[in-house]
Amino acid sequence: MGRGGVVLNELSAGANGTGGWVELFNTAASSIDLSGFQLSLGRDGGQSWAFPAGSRISGLGFEVVHFDPTQAPSTGIDPKFQTGRSINASGGSVHLRNSNGGIIDLVEFGFQIEGQSIGRSGAEWRLLSVPTRGASNASLAILGETSRLRFNEWFALSPDDDDWFELFNPELHPVSLSGLELTDNASLSGRGKFAIGPLSYVRPGGWVVWRADSSPGKGPDHLNFGLDQFGESLRLYAADGTIIDAIDFGPQRSGVSEGRTVDGGIEIGPMLAGPTRGRSNTAVLVNVDRDADGLPDDWEVANGTDPALPDADGDPDGDGMTNAQEFIAGTYPQDAKSSLRVLRVSVHPSSISLEFLALPDHSYSVLVGETVTDSSWRKLADIRATAESRVERIVDSEPIVNVRFYRLVTPSR
Repeated sequence: MGRGGVVLNELSAGANGTGGWVELFNTAASSIDLSGFQLSLGRDGGQSWAFPAGSRISGLGFEVVHFDPTQAPSTGIDPKFQTGRSINASGGSVHLRNSNGGIIDLVEFGFQIEGQSIGRSGAEWRLLSVPTRGASNASLAILGETSRLRFNEWFALSPDDDDWFELFNPELHPVSLSGLELTDNASLSGRGKFAIGPLSYVRPGGWVVWRADSSPGKGPDHLNFGLDQFGESLRLYAADGTIIDAIDFGPQRSGVSEGRTVDGGIEIGPMLAGPTRGRSNTAVLVNVDRDADGLPDDWEVANGTDPALPDADGDPDGDGMTNAQEFIAGTYPQDAKSSLRVLRVSVHPSSISLEFLALPDHSYSVLVGETVTDSSWRKLADIRATAESRVERIVDSEPIVNVRFYRLVTPSR
């Protein structure tokens, strides 16, 4: 698309709702004034951020804009522009608009892979081999075969949240999901019920979770069908109509998911240790912890700590949270920006509001007290777990007598 010389060129969704960025490229030889140009997360123009007055992009140059909800939005010329928002790694869209609100360029995408980016390759957007923020795009990533994708776990009777199921990629390379089809109707007429959108990927040895809530308008990871608690058929089709995987299950138990006892394996059974949405079924069943430090080996490997060395009390990123606390909070122990903390506190005439980044599958409580002693803390609010990262806002309308303290904890108390 792209007019006026400036186009969207590369995008990374980051990790755990932080660290995402979008790169613009100026195809013209001369610089262009970006004052008032907007980046919007959505076709309707909602969640927009505008370039401050005086912003320019050099001829044949790049401009990177960061999407980190832990940072305040940039309102003036900034060497590192921040929008104060986050890109949903489960999918969405980014629109570049001119100062009059007209759409100059856009990209729509599905599931993204942590640490990788999508970008232009000729006239198309593709998954890149490595991110190239602020530079020419890299070569394309090597992709695995779709034929080995498997339905890995499903939850058809969730007492607290939408039903869901996950797909598992056993390949050594990322796999593109774009153009594949999902359905809960095993008949020929059921094929094509839900077509997976563009630029959707699953990492090597990883999972993607689909929300079976019959609400596709909520996002690319939401399906147009639900799961029947009394029994269901799930089918995954290739674009040519070939069946990639098929699952048929009977009546389900409330609060108990079902799936492959070994990721991608043959045997199927209930996940009695609890649902494992978006992570290994095998790890929970085996619960391997070789160094007995309370941190599962699969978590330590994925997060850069040593599964053979007791390091629960370590703090490699120096953010004040131990590895054990990061494990409980769902944060990344190698990045000081990824931590459990209040992002913003706003004081209003009759209330105080607090904002924090809530991570998938984590519940929270906000506590309030007039002193920092444990006996003084009382609950202000509970926030239930959901499948998505989002910024939560809590309002305290109680009259303040003198001083007030707040504490954010997970899981909820």
